[in-house]
Amino acid sequence: MVFYTEVLGINPNMVGTLFVVARFVDAVSDVVFGKLVDRSKETEAGKFKPWIKRFAGPVALASFLMYQTAMAGAPMTLKVVYMYVTYLLWGSLFYTAINIPYGSTASAISPLFIYTTDEAGNQIVRGGSAFVIVAGMFSLLSLLFYFICYKWTTERVRVTQTGAEDVSLLQSFAQIFKSRSLLAITGASISLLLVMMIQQMNNYIFPFYYGSAAGVSLINFINPLVSLLVAFPLASALA
Repeated sequence: MVFYTEVLGINPNMVGTLFVVARFVDAVSDVVFGKLVDRSKETEAGKFKPWIKRFAGPVALASFLMYQTAMAGAPMTLKVVYMYVTYLLWGSLFYTAINIPYGSTASAISPLFIYTTDEAGNQIVRGGSAFVIVAGMFSLLSLLFYFICYKWTTERVRVTQTGAEDVSLLQSFAQIFKSRSLLAITGASISLLLVMMIQQMNNYIFPFYYGSAAGVSLINFINPLVSLLVAFPLASALA
Protein backbone atom coordinates (compact mmCIF):
# COMPACT_ATOMS: atom_id res chain seq x y z
CA MET A 1 0.00 0.00 0.00
CA VAL A 2 2.81 2.42 0.89
CA PHE A 3 4.65 1.56 -2.33
CA TYR A 4 1.57 2.17 -4.49
CA THR A 5 0.68 5.52 -2.90
CA GLU A 6 4.08 6.99 -2.01
CA VAL A 7 6.36 5.64 -4.75
CA LEU A 8 4.06 5.08 -7.74
CA GLY A 9 1.82 8.02 -6.78
CA ILE A 10 -1.45 6.12 -7.26
CA ASN A 11 -4.55 7.60 -5.63
CA PRO A 12 -5.30 5.84 -2.28
CA ASN A 13 -8.92 5.39 -3.40
CA MET A 14 -7.72 3.31 -6.35
CA VAL A 15 -5.46 1.27 -4.09
CA GLY A 16 -8.32 0.67 -1.66
CA THR A 17 -10.56 -0.42 -4.54
CA LEU A 18 -7.90 -2.92 -5.63
CA PHE A 19 -7.83 -4.44 -2.15
CA VAL A 20 -11.65 -4.74 -2.11
CA VAL A 21 -11.66 -6.38 -5.56
CA ALA A 22 -8.84 -8.72 -4.53
CA ARG A 23 -10.76 -9.89 -1.44
CA PHE A 24 -13.69 -10.94 -3.62
CA VAL A 25 -11.32 -12.73 -5.99
CA ASP A 26 -9.67 -14.40 -2.98
CA ALA A 27 -13.05 -15.59 -1.74
CA VAL A 28 -13.30 -17.70 -4.90
CA SER A 29 -9.64 -18.58 -5.54
CA ASP A 30 -9.05 -19.76 -1.95
CA VAL A 31 -11.89 -22.28 -2.20
CA VAL A 32 -10.94 -23.33 -5.74
CA PHE A 33 -7.31 -23.99 -4.80
CA GLY A 34 -8.46 -25.71 -1.62
CA LYS A 35 -10.47 -28.14 -3.74
CA LEU A 36 -7.58 -28.61 -6.17
CA VAL A 37 -5.18 -29.42 -3.35
CA ASP A 38 -7.73 -31.70 -1.70
CA ARG A 39 -8.29 -33.63 -4.94
CA SER A 40 -4.63 -33.79 -5.98
CA LYS A 41 -3.12 -37.26 -6.26
CA GLU A 42 -0.75 -38.66 -3.69
CA THR A 43 2.87 -38.53 -4.87
CA GLU A 44 6.12 -39.98 -3.64
CA ALA A 45 6.80 -36.71 -1.80
CA GLY A 46 3.29 -36.53 -0.38
CA LYS A 47 0.02 -34.77 -1.20
CA PHE A 48 0.84 -31.20 -0.21
CA LYS A 49 4.60 -30.72 -0.52
CA PRO A 50 4.60 -30.77 -4.36
CA TRP A 51 2.51 -27.58 -4.38
CA ILE A 52 5.25 -25.73 -2.51
CA LYS A 53 7.81 -26.92 -5.04
CA ARG A 54 5.62 -25.99 -8.03
CA PHE A 55 4.78 -22.46 -6.93
CA ALA A 56 7.89 -21.34 -5.01
CA GLY A 57 9.36 -19.83 -8.20
CA PRO A 58 6.16 -18.16 -9.47
CA VAL A 59 5.28 -16.59 -6.10
CA ALA A 60 8.85 -15.30 -5.66
CA LEU A 61 8.88 -13.80 -9.16
CA ALA A 62 5.41 -12.27 -8.78
CA SER A 63 6.29 -10.67 -5.44
CA PHE A 64 9.42 -9.14 -6.99
CA LEU A 65 7.48 -7.79 -9.99
CA MET A 66 5.09 -5.87 -7.71
CA TYR A 67 7.83 -3.50 -6.50
CA GLN A 68 9.35 -2.01 -9.65
CA THR A 69 10.18 1.65 -9.07
CA ALA A 70 10.74 2.14 -12.81
CA MET A 71 6.93 2.25 -13.12
CA ALA A 72 6.84 5.55 -11.19
CA GLY A 73 7.28 7.52 -14.42
CA ALA A 74 4.71 5.58 -16.43
CA PRO A 75 1.26 6.99 -17.36
CA MET A 76 -1.32 6.62 -14.58
CA THR A 77 -3.50 4.19 -16.57
CA LEU A 78 -0.53 1.91 -17.14
CA LYS A 79 0.44 2.10 -13.46
CA VAL A 80 -3.07 1.12 -12.34
CA VAL A 81 -3.17 -1.80 -14.81
CA TYR A 82 0.30 -2.88 -13.64
CA MET A 83 -0.83 -2.67 -10.02
CA TYR A 84 -3.93 -4.83 -10.64
CA VAL A 85 -2.17 -7.46 -12.76
CA THR A 86 0.88 -7.96 -10.53
CA TYR A 87 -1.06 -7.81 -7.24
CA LEU A 88 -3.76 -10.27 -8.32
CA LEU A 89 -1.18 -12.54 -9.96
CA TRP A 90 0.77 -12.63 -6.69
CA GLY A 91 -1.97 -12.60 -4.04
CA SER A 92 -4.97 -14.29 -5.61
CA LEU A 93 -3.14 -16.85 -7.74
CA PHE A 94 0.42 -17.84 -6.83
CA TYR A 95 0.40 -16.99 -3.12
CA THR A 96 -2.96 -18.71 -2.68
CA ALA A 97 -1.62 -21.77 -4.51
CA ILE A 98 1.35 -22.04 -2.15
CA ASN A 99 -0.19 -20.75 1.09
CA ILE A 100 -3.15 -23.13 1.28
CA PRO A 101 -1.03 -26.30 1.22
CA TYR A 102 1.58 -24.61 3.39
CA GLY A 103 -1.16 -23.89 5.89
CA SER A 104 0.13 -20.76 7.54
CA THR A 105 -0.45 -17.03 7.69
CA ALA A 106 2.33 -14.67 6.72
CA SER A 107 2.74 -11.15 8.06
CA ALA A 108 3.61 -8.21 5.82
CA ILE A 109 6.83 -6.64 7.04
CA SER A 110 8.01 -3.19 6.08
CA PRO A 111 11.72 -2.74 7.02
CA LEU A 112 12.62 0.51 8.75
CA PHE A 113 15.37 1.29 6.24
CA ILE A 114 12.82 2.06 3.51
CA TYR A 115 12.28 5.35 5.36
CA THR A 116 14.60 8.34 5.25
CA THR A 117 14.45 12.05 6.11
CA ASP A 118 14.41 14.95 3.67
CA GLU A 119 16.30 18.26 4.03
CA ALA A 120 13.51 19.66 6.21
CA GLY A 121 13.75 16.72 8.59
CA ASN A 122 10.47 15.15 7.48
CA GLN A 123 10.31 11.35 7.40
CA ILE A 124 9.61 10.09 3.88
CA VAL A 125 9.61 6.77 2.02
CA ARG A 126 12.77 6.13 0.03
CA GLY A 127 12.54 6.10 -3.74
CA GLY A 128 15.35 4.81 -5.93
CA SER A 129 16.19 1.14 -5.66
CA ALA A 130 15.23 0.55 -2.00
CA PHE A 131 12.00 -1.34 -2.78
CA VAL A 132 13.64 -3.29 -5.61
CA ILE A 133 16.48 -4.43 -3.32
CA VAL A 134 14.11 -5.44 -0.50
CA ALA A 135 11.77 -7.27 -2.90
CA GLY A 136 14.72 -9.08 -4.49
CA MET A 137 16.15 -10.05 -1.10
CA PHE A 138 12.82 -11.39 0.18
CA SER A 139 12.15 -13.24 -3.09
CA LEU A 140 15.53 -15.00 -3.00
CA LEU A 141 15.11 -15.86 0.68
CA SER A 142 11.63 -17.24 -0.01
CA LEU A 143 13.10 -19.59 -2.63
CA LEU A 144 15.70 -20.80 -0.12
CA PHE A 145 13.21 -21.39 2.69
CA TYR A 146 10.57 -22.99 0.48
CA PHE A 147 13.27 -25.40 -0.73
CA ILE A 148 14.33 -26.15 2.86
CA CYS A 149 10.67 -26.68 3.80
CA TYR A 150 10.21 -29.09 0.88
CA LYS A 151 13.39 -31.10 1.53
CA TRP A 152 13.08 -31.35 5.32
CA THR A 153 9.37 -32.14 5.59
CA THR A 154 7.94 -35.65 5.48
CA GLU A 155 4.22 -36.28 5.11
CA ARG A 156 3.87 -39.23 7.48
CA VAL A 157 0.07 -39.46 7.36
CA ARG A 158 -0.95 -40.67 3.93
CA VAL A 159 -4.47 -39.76 2.80
CA THR A 160 -6.02 -42.62 0.85
CA GLN A 161 -8.99 -42.20 -1.45
CA THR A 162 -12.16 -43.78 -0.07
CA GLY A 163 -15.58 -44.43 -1.50
CA ALA A 164 -16.94 -41.34 0.21
CA GLU A 165 -19.38 -39.13 -1.65
CA ASP A 166 -17.73 -36.51 -3.83
CA VAL A 167 -18.81 -33.06 -2.60
CA SER A 168 -19.20 -30.36 -5.25
CA LEU A 169 -17.90 -26.80 -4.96
CA LEU A 170 -21.43 -25.44 -4.42
CA GLN A 171 -22.07 -28.02 -1.70
CA SER A 172 -18.84 -26.95 0.00
CA PHE A 173 -20.06 -23.34 0.08
CA ALA A 174 -23.48 -24.47 1.36
CA GLN A 175 -21.89 -26.24 4.32
CA ILE A 176 -20.64 -22.88 5.65
CA PHE A 177 -24.20 -21.82 6.50
CA LYS A 178 -25.19 -25.15 8.07
CA SER A 179 -22.45 -25.50 10.65
CA ARG A 180 -22.21 -23.33 13.77
CA SER A 181 -18.57 -24.28 14.20
CA LEU A 182 -17.68 -23.39 10.62
CA LEU A 183 -19.60 -20.10 10.86
CA ALA A 184 -17.68 -19.22 14.04
CA ILE A 185 -14.33 -20.03 12.43
CA THR A 186 -15.27 -18.07 9.28
CA GLY A 187 -16.37 -15.07 11.36
CA ALA A 188 -13.17 -15.15 13.39
CA SER A 189 -11.07 -15.40 10.21
CA ILE A 190 -12.86 -12.43 8.61
CA SER A 191 -12.43 -10.38 11.79
CA LEU A 192 -8.73 -11.25 11.90
CA LEU A 193 -8.24 -10.20 8.25
CA LEU A 194 -10.09 -6.91 8.84
CA VAL A 195 -7.91 -6.12 11.86
CA MET A 196 -4.75 -6.93 9.89
CA MET A 197 -5.87 -4.59 7.09
CA ILE A 198 -6.72 -1.79 9.54
CA GLN A 199 -3.31 -2.19 11.18
CA GLN A 200 -1.71 -1.38 7.84
CA MET A 201 -2.71 2.22 8.53
CA ASN A 202 0.11 2.26 11.10
CA ASN A 203 2.47 2.43 8.11
CA TYR A 204 1.07 5.92 7.48
CA ILE A 205 0.17 7.13 10.97
CA PHE A 206 3.57 6.70 12.63
CA PRO A 207 6.00 7.82 9.87
CA PHE A 208 3.89 10.67 8.48
CA TYR A 209 1.85 11.90 11.48
CA TYR A 210 4.08 11.13 14.46
CA GLY A 211 7.32 11.30 12.46
CA SER A 212 8.58 7.95 13.75
CA ALA A 213 9.01 4.93 11.50
CA ALA A 214 10.29 3.01 14.53
CA GLY A 215 6.84 3.46 16.06
CA VAL A 216 5.47 0.93 13.56
CA SER A 217 7.65 -1.83 15.01
CA LEU A 218 6.90 -0.70 18.57
CA ILE A 219 3.12 -0.73 18.17
CA ASN A 220 3.25 -4.08 16.35
CA PHE A 221 5.14 -5.44 19.37
CA ILE A 222 2.81 -3.92 21.98
CA ASN A 223 -0.55 -4.65 20.29
CA PRO A 224 -0.46 -8.47 20.59
CA LEU A 225 0.57 -8.24 24.25
CA VAL A 226 -2.23 -5.84 25.14
CA SER A 227 -4.74 -7.86 23.12
CA LEU A 228 -3.67 -11.03 24.93
CA LEU A 229 -4.09 -9.40 28.35
CA VAL A 230 -7.57 -8.16 27.43
CA ALA A 231 -8.72 -11.37 25.71
CA PHE A 232 -7.26 -13.91 28.12
CA PRO A 233 -9.87 -13.49 30.90
CA LEU A 234 -12.66 -13.69 28.27
CA ALA A 235 -11.33 -16.72 26.37
CA SER A 236 -13.15 -19.34 28.43
CA ALA A 237 -16.53 -17.56 28.23
CA LEU A 238 -16.16 -16.93 24.47
CA ALA A 239 -15.26 -20.59 23.83
